[in-house]
Amino acid sequence: MTAYHAFNCIALAFGPYAIVWYRVIADQDIFTLVLWSGIFYGLTQIVIMLALATFLPPPEEEGEFVALHEVGRTMISALNVGGIYLTLSMKAARQTSRHLKVLGVGFGWALAKSLLGTAGPLIYSAGSNEFNWDNPFTAMNCTVTLLATLATVGFVERCKKDGTSALPSIFIAALLCRSSLVVFLISVGIGQTSILGVSIALGWAACYLAGVRMEE
Repeated sequence: MTAYHAFNCIALAFGPYAIVWYRVIADQDIFTLVLWSGIFYGLTQIVIMLALATFLPPPEEEGEFVALHEVGRTMISALNVGGIYLTLSMKAARQTSRHLKVLGVGFGWALAKSLLGTAGPLIYSAGSNEFNWDNPFTAMNCTVTLLATLATVGFVERCKKDGTSALPSIFIAALLCRSSLVVFLISVGIGQTSILGVSIALGWAACYLAGVRMEE
């Protein structure tokens, strides 16, 4: 039963990535861009983790919402925008059409984030318990990560191409604050189902506004 539960959670977490890969990316010549995006994500997280460990002590209780801590964490996580900007500036990205560039960088960044941050703990937890509702929610949050990352990359690319403007800046800031907002909503008793449903809906809306397209 635990193996079945673990398999279901992994399929739930990475099924959307497989669909995007085989339906959109596999036939395009952007594997190098996807790979380098994952590498840039890893390098960016090293810098972020060092900054968090140096300047931001963890809260006393895990899951507790501490406003100053969340503000500091959000400010440090803004380094992700710099990492995405550098990734979009690579030669492999500059030689790719805009919508494929956004898909390649966003997919590689989101996949690396889900693999490095979610896959290991999810497999361990799902394989160690008969059933735990937290595991399916964690798995479905990988879809939120994919949508939010694609939207962020789309807005950063728009700023990079057309210059900074109000709408992309507001959405980039909102997407950076998403994790802290989730912590706050959970701390005041909002259910994970509601948070997840709204997050997916807003993720799709953000992708649409960012100009993320799944076809030519």
